[in-house]
Amino acid sequence: MAVKGKIRIRKTTQKLGYLDEKPTVYRIRTLTMPVISGENLVQYVAKSANVPVSSIRAAVAAIAQGICYFVINGHAVHFNNFGTFHLKMQYKVAQTEEECTTKNIKRLVPEFIAHRALLDQLMAISFETYDTVSLQD
Repeated sequence: MAVKGKIRIRKTTQKLGYLDEKPTVYRIRTLTMPVISGENLVQYVAKSANVPVSSIRAAVAAIAQGICYFVINGHAVHFNNFGTFHLKMQYKVAQTEEECTTKNIKRLVPEFIAHRALLDQLMAISFETYDTVSLQD
């Protein structure tokens, strides 16, 4: 199912203060939109699927719990046409086999990799431009 979207952007100008000439650069920024809460998502899905809100709320909670369970236990969780959740490990490289222990693990980071179908939909988004905003240094 293709979802159509529109991203609101603005052009910004900024003087680069760290250079002697202080040239002006132009950037494109997205306008900050409000964060959608889990409850907003539940309401949207319930209305779209014509299913009671309580059922969707329970399903979303169970899906989130399932993703956490499988990722924490080393599995990747893949959703067709959406993407894959998996665990990424950051670690210190050891010089010898004896030095290669779990103490070398710096941190574990959950990661999401978008599916090609989602990326294609993102590339088809239209843009709505607002006035240029000047950012002073």
